[in-house]
Amino acid sequence: MQYHFLIKNIITIDGSHFLQNSYSRKGDYIIRSSTTLGLKIRKWISFTTALNYNRLNVTQRENLNLTYGLSIDKYF
Repeated sequence: MQYHFLIKNIITIDGSHFLQNSYSRKGDYIIRSSTTLGLKIRKWISFTTALNYNRLNVTQRENLNLTYGLSIDKYF
């Protein structure tokens, strides 16, 4: 599932979520999720934050990452 929301040209929400089940193993699955939130401070700069989650059930691996920063929208 993917989505993109733009609220009053100030707030941007993007997401991509993926679930894959195994046909051969009953309890095996992979989850990948990524959500990004952007808040425009000025016309050319925005504050962005991203949340990424990954889980592989067979290996019991799980990752959760939160990143944030500033984005410049114009190129020089």
